Amino acid sequence: MLALSFNAMAARMQDLVHNLEANVHLRTEELAAANNKLEAAVRELDEKNQALEVTTRTERLTGLGNRRRLEEALQTEVLRARRYGKPFSIILLDIDHFKAINDNFGHQAGDNVLIAIAGLLTRTARETDVVGRWGGEEFLLVCPETEIAVVAALAERLRTEFTTTDFPLVGQVTSSFGVAAFVQGDSWKTLVERADEALYRAKDNGRNCVEVAGDQAC
Repeated sequence: MLALSFNAMAARMQDLVHNLEANVHLRTEELAAANNKLEAAVRELDEKNQALEVTTRTERLTGLGNRRRLEEALQTEVLRARRYGKPFSIILLDIDHFKAINDNFGHQAGDNVLIAIAGLLTRTARETDVVGRWGGEEFLLVCPETEIAVVAALAERLRTEFTTTDFPLVGQVTSSFGVAAFVQGDSWKTLVERADEALYRAKDNGRNCVEVAGDQAC
């Protein structure tokens, strides 16, 4: 009887151990599944945050950087220039007679010109340049660690590209360019103001040309 009771107890204990092992295995699988779900949710959230980050810095129509993205790039380069003495220059350009394009061909044609110019700027600019739509028919290129002579040459190359491009429906489109380089004491706003002054001088000089900020020479 004693031996039978002992065997029964041993079997019972063995059953309990098996049940415990099964429960532990099941719990481990449940925890692993929950952990996988959590990791997937974190990845999805990270992807959505990255997409949101891109959206908040991207101009909808052209896909270029928006004004916020450009201002961030300008602020970054101003800080680098102040701290390390690194040169940098900018190009501000404005499409000539853009209102006439909208009036004569419609706003869709005007949008198509903006999109085409955005593509042209992206293809011609260097990999390190930040290209964006400043507003309306104005675009801005931020060119890190670049002297003004190099950037003026880039602006002239862009101007030539514009004049040799046949824009659908519209034909030839030209732009006026203002170029300026950072000088100590500049903020990003004063730098853009000097480029803007050079741009309007280009407009006054007949458009479709490149002008360098008045206090700087190539």
